[in-house]
Amino acid sequence: MTKVEQALARTDEAAARLRAVATRLVTEHGGTLPQLLAVRLEASTNRTFVGLQAHTEAESRQWAQALGVTLETSDSTPDEHGFYRHFSAEFSVDDVMVRISSAEWFPAARAAEAVSA
Repeated sequence: MTKVEQALARTDEAAARLRAVATRLVTEHGGTLPQLLAVRLEASTNRTFVGLQAHTEAESRQWAQALGVTLETSDSTPDEHGFYRHFSAEFSVDDVMVRISSAEWFPAARAAEAVSA
């Protein structure tokens, strides 16, 4: 087996593990929690990643609470148009990195309000 074939086999194994984790998370919790905006899967020879993207901060918080993790908040660098506030939590399930996330756009007109909140 060539190195390329070995890499492809490892990626296939990672993709199967990734799909199993994503399916388990969504199946175990999806019926009682808000519907996700997107589920992102990434498998390579050196990384497996599941991204669970919620519509809103409140929905991200519900998912985080159900999965027993704490949601962190960070802001993008503001420009003349406004900024994004990101909400996310990262954790590992069966050696697969999982991130719950959402973002809210604050246009420049609301930026001062958001910073003071």
